[in-house]
Amino acid sequence: MPSGRYVASWAVALDRPGLTALSHDEFAGVDGHELSYTRFGPGASLARHVDEHHEEVKGKTGWSRPTRRSLSWLVYLNENYWDAKIDGGELRTHGRRRTTTRDGDVVVVTVGGGPVGSHDGDLQIGWLAPSQTDDRERPVFLDGRRGGMPGRCALYVVGENDEMTTTMTTMTTRRRRVYLTKEFDSDPYLFLTSDFFVRNLLIRDHDLGKRFRYIEQPHGRLSSHLIGDHADDEELVRDVAPLGGTLVVFDSVALPHEVLPSLTRERWAASGWFHERQQPVPDGLRRIIFS
Repeated sequence: MPSGRYVASWAVALDRPGLTALSHDEFAGVDGHELSYTRFGPGASLARHVDEHHEEVKGKTGWSRPTRRSLSWLVYLNENYWDAKIDGGELRTHGRRRTTTRDGDVVVVTVGGGPVGSHDGDLQIGWLAPSQTDDRERPVFLDGRRGGMPGRCALYVVGENDEMTTTMTTMTTRRRRVYLTKEFDSDPYLFLTSDFFVRNLLIRDHDLGKRFRYIEQPHGRLSSHLIGDHADDEELVRDVAPLGGTLVVFDSVALPHEVLPSLTRERWAASGWFHERQQPVPDGLRRIIFS
């Protein structure tokens, strides 16, 4: 287990106060940390996914646990002479965001709106891609506690000083939040396939709607027909070879990832998730759960 000093530094750097809200017993218990020991044989792989989702997209079990995953980590236990070209088994991450100019130069786009993954306990579900009038990639968060009722949601970004107010005059702001949608029910909107529905049905400003991207598309039968062609050219793909002793730590919410097939050897790793305290149960749902 990491010391409290390390956990506290992560909580500050990532704006995750819930990491330090757990007591020592809670952190070491079933709801405070997960640990696994994994073996991938030749040909084994793991499809693209994210390790944690907002409570409102988990269905009936979303608010049933006191904690949620915050940081994902793994340590590779293979020999340090692993050759990814021959042996495969890389961890592939799909980060945001890189574009290529006409001259072939690579430009990394600045992320605006503060830390990604979580804001005031609300988890991130998507991005606003940069545009001609706003050159920053902005995390989109889901407020799932509107009016203290379960299932009442709204999407927002976090403004930086007054810039979002002046460039998006049709939006309303509250505590630096710039709301992109009116209140809506999580079911069915958040369970529909692809960001097509969010862009065209929920976000009121058409220009902003065109910029919306899910972190990870909901999976369903309509996905292949409705998912646009923006994903590949807006993501920065990085492969991490499973060399023995390599430590990888990343955001459980904001970073889609997958494990490429092991080709000729077994791939061993210890992996797990550090948890943070979940938001309080909405008052309306609390009455249902505890009455």
